[in-house]
Amino acid sequence: MLDKIKVLLRVRPFENEEAVFKWTDQRISPMVYRQGVNKDGFLFQKVLGPESSNTACFSEIVDTIPSVFEGINTTVLAYGHTSAGKTHTMLGTPQKPGLILQSLDMIISSMTGNDVITVSYFEIYMEKVFDLLSKEKNELDVTEDGVNGLISCKVSSLEECHSILSTGQDNRRRARTNLNEHSSRSHTIFQVDVTSATEKNKLRRAQLRLVDLAGSENSKMAGTTGESQREGGNINKSLLALTNVIHRLASKSSYIPFRDSKLTRILQNSLGGNSVTRIVCCVAPTKQFFDEAMTTLHFADRARVIQNAVTINEVDGSKTVPWEALQEVIRMYQNELDVAESREQAAIQHQQKEMELVIGHLNAEHDAESSLLIELDYINQKKLHAAIEACQEAKLVKSKAERDRARYQENAKSFEKKLQVKDECITELNKNKAMLNELVARQEEELKKVTADNEALQEEMEKENQIRYEQQKLQQQQQQNAANAFSLTPSEMRTKLTVHGKQLDTFKKRMNGLRKLHDVMCDDMFSSITAPPPSTDPNIGIAKLDAVMKENYPPRKPLQPQPLNSTLRSVTPKDPACASGQVRTPTNSLTKSRSFRTPISTTKRTIHTRGDTPTAINRVPANLHTPSSLKKSLFSATKKRKKSTPLQTTQ
Repeated sequence: MLDKIKVLLRVRPFENEEAVFKWTDQRISPMVYRQGVNKDGFLFQKVLGPESSNTACFSEIVDTIPSVFEGINTTVLAYGHTSAGKTHTMLGTPQKPGLILQSLDMIISSMTGNDVITVSYFEIYMEKVFDLLSKEKNELDVTEDGVNGLISCKVSSLEECHSILSTGQDNRRRARTNLNEHSSRSHTIFQVDVTSATEKNKLRRAQLRLVDLAGSENSKMAGTTGESQREGGNINKSLLALTNVIHRLASKSSYIPFRDSKLTRILQNSLGGNSVTRIVCCVAPTKQFFDEAMTTLHFADRARVIQNAVTINEVDGSKTVPWEALQEVIRMYQNELDVAESREQAAIQHQQKEMELVIGHLNAEHDAESSLLIELDYINQKKLHAAIEACQEAKLVKSKAERDRARYQENAKSFEKKLQVKDECITELNKNKAMLNELVARQEEELKKVTADNEALQEEMEKENQIRYEQQKLQQQQQQNAANAFSLTPSEMRTKLTVHGKQLDTFKKRMNGLRKLHDVMCDDMFSSITAPPPSTDPNIGIAKLDAVMKENYPPRKPLQPQPLNSTLRSVTPKDPACASGQVRTPTNSLTKSRSFRTPISTTKRTIHTRGDTPTAINRVPANLHTPSSLKKSLFSATKKRKKSTPLQTTQ
């Protein structure tokens, strides 16, 4: 009879993490697609979600458990990566029993008087087999018939099964890792042997193997080192051998390497042999275990296509041993077991008595040692008090030294801060000194320039005063000459004074016009120095001067200046005009010609420049004769705009 291996997939509950798989009742698919990942997912007989219980998982395999009474071997195997929930699925808790306890409960409740049930419990650790029910940790041999030297315990109640299972779990090797608080470091197999007798004098013998495999683990993720790391390496090695066997069985290879590992050799009958096999694959659907979960899914996908050749293990009891003899043998074995148990109980009681005697001797020795220890303790207390006093004194000295050191350090820090402040003040003073030196240098330069300008101004003022003095002196001399030259009557004097008053008014008007012209020319020169260069066309400046001249001076005939002695003629009493009381005036006299010109003292600005900024304006006297000569000379000086060069006019 051919029977396919049935594979169940159980998803572990997850908290505070996002799942990277999606699943239905019979299919699970990854949501993270990488190279080599099956996008369509994997199809199984049943997919149990995170909310499923151990009871729901047992209901999927419950049909295979009673077959052991019919002589059919059965294997239930839990496979998966570390921290996937395999041990919880197989063992569970007292409130939520796992597959092992539920299977034992069903077997014990289904047994009859014709059934004999024995159990054994062993582990595969570091590729060595050890009996979990034996106190001696001796390695057992593995043969074609199974594991030799195992302790088999006859059971008839569920409490006995619980006791045996608890003893084996206490002896099982575990360790703490980053991924699991109680990580299994070995593969365990709980084996139930059932022998049943039929009415036709036939014996049926079958085995139920409940396998809890250790999970494959990444040493970097698990944080294992030393012995734990070597344990994980051996676990991965045996699981790799199991995966290789599954792969070759699925591909129907001619050679199956069962001898590559102790695990595959023991499970040889369960994989492709005479056994009904159910595999529960456990996965964690989080991103952290994505690669390990994909490995488990590939393993399960290959295992579900394997077929086992199942046969009924039945022996004809009439040809071998009669039923009555078999029952007698069974009773004999039961008696032997009872005797062995009684002997074991007696041995245990004897050991307890011996232990009590040993404990009494130990208590007496302990009392003697206690008295000795009390004396030694008294001596040590004295020494300790002396040492404590010395330590306290040393602590006081040390604390005082530390306080002095702290005070010295504080003083040193304060001195350093003061030095830093002084350095900053010195630096600031040096900066201020440099700034003051620079400012003093600038002030000295300005003072030199102002002093030079003041001296030049004083010289010009002295020259102007000298010219005024000479003009006044010349005017007085001319008045004296006029008084000496004429002996005028009052009427003639009034006439001449009227004429001279008119000439003086005309002269003042012309002087005012010249001042206006001078101011306009100075403003033009100042704007030409400070502003951008004007146009190079000379006609623009000449036209501007002509406009100013026409406004202040109407066109007239040019007059030629004549000396005073050429305009006046001495008057003698012999002259008939004088005799008649009249004053004779020549044709070109002062009253008619209006050509007499007094030397005019005018001023012109001299601008000294430093860069483009005017610094000082000095007045330089110049004798101007005609407005035409004045405007031509001023325009030519404005056009040149030479720095520190006074504008000159022609006489």
